[in-house]
Amino acid sequence: MGMTRTQLAILAVLGTLVVLVFACGACLFLANIMPSSTNLIARVNAVTTTPITAIEPTIAIPATATLILRVSPTTVPMPKPTDSPSLLVNTNPEVILKDHRCIVKGSDMMCVFTAQNVSNRVIGGVYFDFVIFDPQGITLRSSFVSLHNLFPGETRKELVFTGVPEKTNFGKYTIGSARISDMSDVGGLTVMPFIVSNVEYTPGSYRDTVVLLLSNTSTKTIDNAAVTAILYDKDGTLVGGGDTFAPLILPGGKARVEISVQRSGNVAKVEVYPAISLIGSVK
Repeated sequence: MGMTRTQLAILAVLGTLVVLVFACGACLFLANIMPSSTNLIARVNAVTTTPITAIEPTIAIPATATLILRVSPTTVPMPKPTDSPSLLVNTNPEVILKDHRCIVKGSDMMCVFTAQNVSNRVIGGVYFDFVIFDPQGITLRSSFVSLHNLFPGETRKELVFTGVPEKTNFGKYTIGSARISDMSDVGGLTVMPFIVSNVEYTPGSYRDTVVLLLSNTSTKTIDNAAVTAILYDKDGTLVGGGDTFAPLILPGGKARVEISVQRSGNVAKVEVYPAISLIGSVK
């Protein structure tokens, strides 16, 4: 049996009401789970306006760490030659070392001292140590030096060259005649056989020279004689020097000797000291 038009109309109305009810329920559900635009902005502002604290990395420094600053040392003026405290050590009574003077130029140090043979025999070589200390007594540099043959009663000035650290305030130096060798041969000579003449000093752009004539008054042929030149200014202050070996000199003969010298002042006086060297020969 079919439905009347009235019944169909009632069913349509009821269906529409059911759809509306479900639609309203869905809207209420969505409204509860999704905030409104106003609430959303408020929540965003609540988050973004909260200050953010940055976390910086931390570098741990051990408690035992030491900070080292490398600072350029202050330049210390070099002491004058006569102001340098020194010690002359005479460990052998036959040789006396005295009257020392030193000058420093850059990293080069030159010292002059007098060696005197107070014995009655030829001393065939004096070996000693030249040591430089700082003011605290720490060794800065040492050199092994030898003197040439000394005849009985002979007094001769000697040069010592050594290097020193630049801009170093050294406190003292020692010159000690610790060892004597009698192995050098002077050919039976008992007195100094040399005479020095015609000494000329010439300054140059690159090097200074001292030229002289060396005469052999003995009856022996002498080879490799040592010759030392020492330079002084008008006040007698040491300003330079140098040494070399002479060519072979026949008995009664002469040799021209040229010495390259170092200088750190004006030269007014030149002293020349010859010797029969330890590496020379007398025949």
